[in-house]
Amino acid sequence: MNRTSYYQKNLRRILNGVGLILFLTLFTQTLQSQTKSRVGEYEISGPYHHGALTLFLIHGKSLPHTTPFLTLEEALEQGLVKVYETGTVNELAIENLSPDHEVFIQAGEIVKGGRQDRTLGVDLSLAPNSGKIAIASFCVERGRWSKRGEEEDGVFSKSDNMVTSNSLRLAVKKAKNQSEVWSEVSVVQNKLSDNLGVQVNALDNGEGGTRLVSGTVEPQANVASNRIVVQDAVAQNIAAVDNRVALQQANEEGEDIFSNAVAVDLQVQSMPANRIIGEANIFQRYDNSLENGGGAYTTSLQLSLENEKLTEEINAYVEALRDVVSGQDDVIGFAFTINGTMKNADIYASSELFSRLWPKLLRAAATEAVAEKGEEEIVGNFQVVEDCLIEAGNATAEEEEVSDRIKMVTRESKEHILFETQDSENENGWVHRNYMKLE
Repeated sequence: MNRTSYYQKNLRRILNGVGLILFLTLFTQTLQSQTKSRVGEYEISGPYHHGALTLFLIHGKSLPHTTPFLTLEEALEQGLVKVYETGTVNELAIENLSPDHEVFIQAGEIVKGGRQDRTLGVDLSLAPNSGKIAIASFCVERGRWSKRGEEEDGVFSKSDNMVTSNSLRLAVKKAKNQSEVWSEVSVVQNKLSDNLGVQVNALDNGEGGTRLVSGTVEPQANVASNRIVVQDAVAQNIAAVDNRVALQQANEEGEDIFSNAVAVDLQVQSMPANRIIGEANIFQRYDNSLENGGGAYTTSLQLSLENEKLTEEINAYVEALRDVVSGQDDVIGFAFTINGTMKNADIYASSELFSRLWPKLLRAAATEAVAEKGEEEIVGNFQVVEDCLIEAGNATAEEEEVSDRIKMVTRESKEHILFETQDSENENGWVHRNYMKLE
């Protein structure tokens, strides 16, 4: 063999080797971009990535359910459910008017209207013609305790958004603390404003209504109105005296509870009815006595989520990711990471329930991605999702009765938590599992 043939033959071997390496590299990347993992009864597929957000679909068997159902958003749009203002910050009433459909409510859903926008504190299944049922709630709009614009103040008109961020979800579902909810709402609004370069809070138009704004970010010190400062003072002065006694005395004696720094904790679930009424009267009195503060920013999380620039950002995520579930009738949930960090997973007893909630869930995840986006976009991986599902699922269970038919089972490990909603009327036992990374 001459020297030229020798080099040509070896060159072909080298090129073939390079080609094989390149093929294997591309093949591996393809597997990484669309592969599957298994955790117990679930199969996980993904990742599906856009911007700071990475999604993983959770596949499983849909469990049978005999009664047709609607989501809260669907039922409100069709006039088949009513959510009533009660005059109490931390409790609303809800009623299913449908004769043949159940209504599923998920903790963290926001209802718009009433005397102040709320988020619902628990999962609930409403039977057809349920009658009025009490449901825990938390204010996501400090400062307002009156009619807004043309909205009715006795009922809530819509529910097209959910709370965003694990810290806010945990304030609602784990801590169940109104002060923490307010604090985390402010954190979300500030992060969104910083990342978008606009103030996402809506402007009070001075007539009890609002107008959305997209101007430059203003200092946080200029955002609060007098009513917000007053309500914050009530929530934060928690060391002075026993909360319930203070509330009762303040209402009976007409004391200025604000200037005297008497503590009133707005977590009123355990208060007797007359004290709850007292709380409402106090806030109505002070709301009426203060100037409207026209031109001040409102604190409504719902109105912030309607901000025009934020909506554009969210829609970009939705357009990129909403179809990842198409053609897959075994998808019963999803998990998501932001910048590679595990955040949240929602799994349902049926693919139908998941598919009905999917648009709302995706928008909430996209909103969180906008709030948390960093300089570098990091794709999440299966391991962080698997760790969350396994660790939370293996933790010790604690049970809490939510209603006659609903029980909440909580499992908390060192880094993760699982909320499992069990329904005694459902032959499957559970209807919703929510996993979160603790923050």
